[in-house]
Amino acid sequence: MATFLGSFGIILREGLEAILVVGAIVAYLIKSGNKKAVRPVYIGAAFAVLCSFAMAAVLAQLKAANAENAMSQEIIEGIAALIAVCVLFYVSNWMVSKAESEAWNQYIEGKVATSAARGSMFTLGFTAWLAVFREGAEVILFYQPLLQENNANMVWAGFAVGCLALVVVFLVIRFLSIRLPLKPFFLGTSILMAIMSICFLGSGIKELIEGGVIEAAYHDWFPITDVLDIFGIYPLYETLIPQFILLVITVVTFVIQIRRSRKIAKAK
Repeated sequence: MATFLGSFGIILREGLEAILVVGAIVAYLIKSGNKKAVRPVYIGAAFAVLCSFAMAAVLAQLKAANAENAMSQEIIEGIAALIAVCVLFYVSNWMVSKAESEAWNQYIEGKVATSAARGSMFTLGFTAWLAVFREGAEVILFYQPLLQENNANMVWAGFAVGCLALVVVFLVIRFLSIRLPLKPFFLGTSILMAIMSICFLGSGIKELIEGGVIEAAYHDWFPITDVLDIFGIYPLYETLIPQFILLVITVVTFVIQIRRSRKIAKAK
């Protein structure tokens, strides 16, 4: 159940951000009288979904090529988890910086206004492609720690249910003009991303330890349970110290980003 909820939460959160970005671009184009530029946006978004599945297939082939080498599997999963940490940390800070509605509007207008004024259909399509593909790439990276032999079915079940929920959300936003509350959504998801980055940092380092890349020894501070394993918490100096450092950095950057966003909103 924990794996199902984790898988569902990842695809739902990433999908909501992609829908929010593409929907905001489309709404801006329609309001500015550039309806003809909407089609390239949808084409770019659809192509990004295909690219995301292609990227997932390539990664699966790379892992299958080393299926007999368990150590290589641990190293691949560890590296993927650490890459996910970097992406999560960046995205969490990006989202908290856009928590204020004025900052978000300024971001969207800056991305779209120039392209619409020049009539560059390719640029608009590429903007949508980049927004969606980034989310797809993040989903692939985030799913790697979850895709284990004993819970892969629950991962795909969560993915399927999450996709169905996204279809409903898209239809509601597109046809009923219901807007997501930007500030609570961005702040909540940015905090979630920060927590996940700390969890994945512990999991990634643990995978590298099991793969023989890092030498470490377990201590008897506390027993390893399923709950602690999900949160990437282990009785290891090599995981706990980096996690604590990342926690401190995250808190400091969040405070800086929130103050900066408030200054932008106040100036507007």
